Amino acid sequence: MLLLHGGRDIQVVEADWRLWQRALRRSRSATLREYPALNHLGIAGTGPGSLAEYQIAGQVDAGLIDDIATWIKTRRR
Repeated sequence: MLLLHGGRDIQVVEADWRLWQRALRRSRSATLREYPALNHLGIAGTGPGSLAEYQIAGQVDAGLIDDIATWIKTRRR
């Protein structure tokens, strides 16, 4: 299981993320990664996240994509 969290996410807030971390801290099958500059869509920005930024075109962060690809490649078949 791969759980990703953007530090600027307004849909899964920091308190929720901490609950996920606590609940899965001993799980050998869970990988959790946090990206401080990303919003819920995986797009980088600055300052607090907002609904308004969802109206602005952007690209999913390349580092996030790389991390997902690497995680997939390391899974057993």
